[in-house]
Amino acid sequence: MAELIYGKLCDLLADSREGQDITLQPGMQPTRAVSRTRLRETVNQAGILDPVEDEADRKRIEESNRKRVNRAINRLINQKKAVANNQWIGLPK
Repeated sequence: MAELIYGKLCDLLADSREGQDITLQPGMQPTRAVSRTRLRETVNQAGILDPVEDEADRKRIEESNRKRVNRAINRLINQKKAVANNQWIGLPK
């Protein structure tokens, strides 16, 4: 999952129309980043996450997908492949 999300993040940031230069942490140089919401939209469109097929299960599936994405992002951060804060995610310089 982490590698799939990393690929989508790289694709987004390769597009000059995507992202902004953001200071993700105090004292850190600005880095090109996209909102976590935008990355999540891209991941959903790519079909990487479980689809919601039944309205009765919507909340459970969305929560499961949210946790999977957060774990994958944390893995990328720990591997030094991504930098992030609560709102933004980018690639380290």
